[in-house]
Amino acid sequence: MSIRSKKQAGITLTSLLLGLALAGIVTAFAVPSFAQMLDRWELTGVADNIVSDLRLAQSEAIANNKRIFVAFKNSPTGSWCYGIDDTPVVNGAPCDCSVANSCQVNGQTIQFDSGSRNANKIALSAAFGPDTWTSFNPDGLGADNGTITLNKDSGGSTLDIRVIVSNQGRMRLCSNSLSSGSKGKYQACP
Repeated sequence: MSIRSKKQAGITLTSLLLGLALAGIVTAFAVPSFAQMLDRWELTGVADNIVSDLRLAQSEAIANNKRIFVAFKNSPTGSWCYGIDDTPVVNGAPCDCSVANSCQVNGQTIQFDSGSRNANKIALSAAFGPDTWTSFNPDGLGADNGTITLNKDSGGSTLDIRVIVSNQGRMRLCSNSLSSGSKGKYQACP
């Protein structure tokens, strides 16, 4: 009569604990990188939307053969908005994007706020000379050069993207935080 030993299948408690510790270490390094990647995507998306809307204003100026305005506004709570309008400037600004239906082109409301664009904790500042608005003439040229700056704090550093608008009607994006290495989607800002 022979006695056979059965092989035990499975893993030891030590192997399990070692695997869990290793998974915890990898996760500790991956989560901050993933969060920063999401912040970069969010900031890039907002900047791309602003450029798209500026191009919409430019095309509306050409199509309607009239000057079209784009006004930016910050609120004390940190939110911001912008609107596209075809009404001539009155009292220093073309329209107030914080007021419903204030910004319109041919009777159609065209205004956006940071909440509707998923711009979570993204700061915006716009400077076109002394104003926070720009415009496009019927020939598509910009009437005012200026810069729209977007900033977002991300994992202890600040991400930035600038939308630069020239009086020739050209728009370009640049960034000092997203311009080199593996995150280098943009040229460095001047």
